[in-house]
Amino acid sequence: MLRAWHLFEANRNAVSRYAPRVASFPMQRSDPKPLLVAEIKRLLVSELNLTGRDPSSIEDEAPLFGTGGLGLDSLDALQIAMLVEEKFGIRVPEGDEARPIFRCVSSLADFIGAARDAKAGDVPAG
Repeated sequence: MLRAWHLFEANRNAVSRYAPRVASFPMQRSDPKPLLVAEIKRLLVSELNLTGRDPSSIEDEAPLFGTGGLGLDSLDALQIAMLVEEKFGIRVPEGDEARPIFRCVSSLADFIGAARDAKAGDVPAG
């Protein structure tokens, strides 16, 4: 039993000796945008019934509307706005304000990320 106590003390001393050094390393925060982009792509494919489309085949910067991208229409825009509000709790503005948000998957992710950050800043600390 005495030997076990010595091992315990040795480990505790080693941890306390190295803990300040470990704690001084900067924390690496992962960028949440790639995860958000992947989630948006998955939701677009499943909710807009883009059958035969693999979410990973959608380019981040490809236009959502018109030619050269997904070729979505105004009804799809309404559905995306409802989807963003339902899944992320974020209201998409209407009219011309929404145009840059719906430009591509990346711009939609930027909007959602900024809205989340703004919401997080509104939460009282305590």
